[in-house]
Amino acid sequence: MRWDEITEGASIPPVVDEITARRVVQNPGATGDYFPGHWDPDYARRQGQPTIYANSLHVFGLLDRAVTDWAGPDTFVVRRNVRLVSSMYAGETVTVSGTVTGKSEENGRLVELDLALASRSGAVIATAQTTIRIATTA
Repeated sequence: MRWDEITEGASIPPVVDEITARRVVQNPGATGDYFPGHWDPDYARRQGQPTIYANSLHVFGLLDRAVTDWAGPDTFVVRRNVRLVSSMYAGETVTVSGTVTGKSEENGRLVELDLALASRSGAVIATAQTTIRIATTA
């Protein structure tokens, strides 16, 4: 993404992702988060959940992926303020959408975005306000 191509109010391309049971289990395993709700369906159901659910780092990574897919690999996430609304379950198809809410050159080329992660039914899973730094060569 080139700096002069970024405009306030523009939408970033949506990222659609299939949340498989394997990925729901692998992510917390890789990060040392062994809470049983992330890998044991019976435990999750006893909590009142329909099945296992992704950990927070999985959600954060998906939000960041949407931004870096749009802005490019040299993008640096400066700040991320996430509000978790509901769980992201194995077997769901989710979509991250976002809008550019501002840009400035005070401390580098900074872009502000509002993001939303939602299930196929439209239920909001998380929202985020994210600030990224665009590479000066972009």
